[in-house]
Amino acid sequence: MENYAFMNYAHQDKVLVSEFADALQNKRVNLWFNADIEECGDHWDNLILEVFKNSSVVFAFISAAYIESVYCTTELEMAIEGGKTIIPVMLEKDVKLPEELEAKLNQSKHLAPYECTNGYVYHLVDVICKEDVIKEISTDSYCSSGFGPKRRIYTKDELIVKPMFNSVKNHPKFGNLERFLRVKTPGSETFDPCMRLFLKPDQEYEFEVLVLNNAAYDLNQTGVGIANSVRASIKLPDMVRPSKIGEVVALIGSTTAQPNAVWDSITLCCDRPIFIKFVPASGLFVRDRDSKTRVLATSLFSNEGVYITDFHKSGTVPSVPAGDPFAGRIVFKIRTSEDCARIEYKKTILSADGGHPVSNVKVGEEFMVKTEFTNAGDIDIRNTWFYDSFPEGMELIPDTTVMTNGANPDGLKMKDIIDKDGFNTGLYGPGAKCTIVYKAKFTGGLGVKTIKGSLDHRAGFYSFDTQVNVVE
Repeated sequence: MENYAFMNYAHQDKVLVSEFADALQNKRVNLWFNADIEECGDHWDNLILEVFKNSSVVFAFISAAYIESVYCTTELEMAIEGGKTIIPVMLEKDVKLPEELEAKLNQSKHLAPYECTNGYVYHLVDVICKEDVIKEISTDSYCSSGFGPKRRIYTKDELIVKPMFNSVKNHPKFGNLERFLRVKTPGSETFDPCMRLFLKPDQEYEFEVLVLNNAAYDLNQTGVGIANSVRASIKLPDMVRPSKIGEVVALIGSTTAQPNAVWDSITLCCDRPIFIKFVPASGLFVRDRDSKTRVLATSLFSNEGVYITDFHKSGTVPSVPAGDPFAGRIVFKIRTSEDCARIEYKKTILSADGGHPVSNVKVGEEFMVKTEFTNAGDIDIRNTWFYDSFPEGMELIPDTTVMTNGANPDGLKMKDIIDKDGFNTGLYGPGAKCTIVYKAKFTGGLGVKTIKGSLDHRAGFYSFDTQVNVVE
């Protein structure tokens, strides 16, 4: 086992677990989490299982949906049998595991359950990170999907009697085909395999995915060497940041190949928030012996992927003759930027009825705080959290917090947690707006006070302060 954590959760709880994963990664906890890879078919399941088996810690996010999920409960049983340290996180009140599974958990290596039923994710993560088992996996490293699965790797002279992709270690042109995901950096003439790629803004990077069926060429005549229902799928993050490193993962799957899926990955890192966009129409399948190309649908970047073909029959890839240096490859380009996310944010202190701005408030007198947010950039901003830090003596008036946005034009009453952990207000497309108002009062402390407003989303963290003068 390796020192990283695996996130075991039901896909219905993905939004909350994503925030939990972000908070852990901000604390430099080494974990594997890919919200886009979940219960999505046998080929990707192979990757998930491999990563799961190698983890040392498992976070189990228990909810009603979790208990109903065969994936979740099976993974938990496997974690118990594998001797992993299990950290139960209860997402809902009054939810219990089945008695038999609960008994197994109580006899395993585990921590006492943590409750996350009120949305206080960041506070809870602060507490969890004090556990010794978490300190042991808190590093500056990143848990990558790597390449896999573990399988026999042949030499170019060995006879392979079944369809098998990218499983030769000394290919005359490409060397070790286990590293079949490669990248051409700006200014380079060649595609190179690498484990980590440092991204810079305003650059174009080109990737290639080698697709080589290593079965003996003579087996094509009987059909034994032909790989059927061959699909390729790419996982590409839409952004990375220093505290949230990402990765590109390429997977090739076939119903007749053994193993029936292989994958490779490149870790993406940066020193500032970097946004990633696929360059339109750059996804191609290229057959090298005659340079014939086919444009690939953007479903290449979905769980299902796209069929890969030899141009004669969809989804079939024969083995190649000894004299043919290569069968085919997928190529695609990405473009990086850092100026796509632009935030307009305004915080105003108003009279209690919201009628007019005020600069002075009396002790014990209610007043209103109004926060206005606009996505002024040209990309979606996801998982947008708002929370305020109150100065000493300031108290929130219960049941006064209301959010208004495109999804809630008439206003939505929120929980009384704006001054604790805040809340996730969802996704905002370009030009989308959100307004949050709440009432508060000061119970003491005179003079100028600072109310710190914070906005956290996938691109980073922003802080906006406003001041008010407290008088008698």
